[in-house]
Amino acid sequence: MRFLLFTASCVLFATAAFALPNGEYSGEGDGFKVRLTVDGTDATMSTYSTMCVGGGDGSIAKVADTTWHVTLRMDGSPDTCTVQIDDTADGLYSQEVRGCDSFAGAMCNFEAWLD
Repeated sequence: MRFLLFTASCVLFATAAFALPNGEYSGEGDGFKVRLTVDGTDATMSTYSTMCVGGGDGSIAKVADTTWHVTLRMDGSPDTCTVQIDDTADGLYSQEVRGCDSFAGAMCNFEAWLD
């Protein structure tokens, strides 16, 4: 029983140690705004301007030392959008990896420096 509790606490600690801190992050891209909300492993991203609006809900997972992938999903669709978040010396940088056209439209995307 002690081994099981120890193992479970190590897994929880490791998951927390690698998570992007909970909160809201926002920034401006080329003529549009981007917002990321993180709550544990849940994530919501949106992009918007006077010409477009897009976004989705999904999950966030650490994929490297300073890199996370946000996987967005749309209700009723098998499509996903993957956005990469890099923690750089200049701050958090968000960029699309794949499948985001139907989530953001032609005038917006998820590429921005986030505060």
